[in-house]
Amino acid sequence: MDVNADVRRDNALIAMSVNPFGKNYPNSHKSPIVKRAVPGSGPGTQLHHRAIVTAYEPFFTGLSANEQLALIEELHSMGVTVGNNPENITAVRENEHQGGIHSKSKNYGFEIKADDLRAKEGTNNFLDKVRNASYDERVAMLPDFVEYGQNEVDRILRDEMGYAIPSRQDQIDSYHSAVNNEHNRIVAAAEMGVSPEFSQKDLTRLLSNLKTSEIDPSFTGKAGDKIRNVLSGESMSDSQGVATSDRSDSPGNNRDRALNIYAGGNVTIGEGVLRSNGNGNGNGNGNGKGHSKPKMLMRKG
Repeated sequence: MDVNADVRRDNALIAMSVNPFGKNYPNSHKSPIVKRAVPGSGPGTQLHHRAIVTAYEPFFTGLSANEQLALIEELHSMGVTVGNNPENITAVRENEHQGGIHSKSKNYGFEIKADDLRAKEGTNNFLDKVRNASYDERVAMLPDFVEYGQNEVDRILRDEMGYAIPSRQDQIDSYHSAVNNEHNRIVAAAEMGVSPEFSQKDLTRLLSNLKTSEIDPSFTGKAGDKIRNVLSGESMSDSQGVATSDRSDSPGNNRDRALNIYAGGNVTIGEGVLRSNGNGNGNGNGNGKGHSKPKMLMRKG
């Protein structure tokens, strides 16, 4: 590779910290946002990424942004959270971090800082093959990597060092919960015919308004006007931003329906089909663009 191990690690950590279901996690695990979200974080502790960044770096290096985002979901669906997602971080005692769990994971062979100065040539060649593999080839490697690598370093942290960590099933459940929450937000918006300018914050207030039939006075602008129209029974024209389709280019009975909804990213609603253009993530950069997943996981639909 044309960059050293530290640069690869830093780049991979940023890629791993994208959140498929909302605002991205901070690029640094030392961010107050991350520290506040990790139980036990405080003086005398350091934050440890259980999915060790160096170990997973080869899987992320060389992929497109879309593929990296898809890989985050693949891993989460297998019970492995990555990057600066607080679910991936455990607060450990200072003397049990680099000289503790990282030392043990290196002795086990799971963590290799693979540049020419710190790894044998054969190891570099193998890890470079991973970095140059296709997305599907990398995904095919993950089950064994998790079973024979991640499971063991989690066991060491839990059983030998005494730290409480979420089980693989706990993390799988958190993934399904995030998918279901995203699904419910999208469906609720679709049923209301909500247009793309609605943000997740708008939708949260919308649901509150629907329960009380009252409009929050602070709910102003186009979004507020549209909700007032809905609650008053007035119609909304296409010029107000509700995109419809006549199915002229697809089979089935014709029926107008809202198609594109912004709930943290671009989403397409089809007849009986729910598909997220990139897992509902706006990628935190304000452009509202999601990512197309190369190999979509099964989602509630």
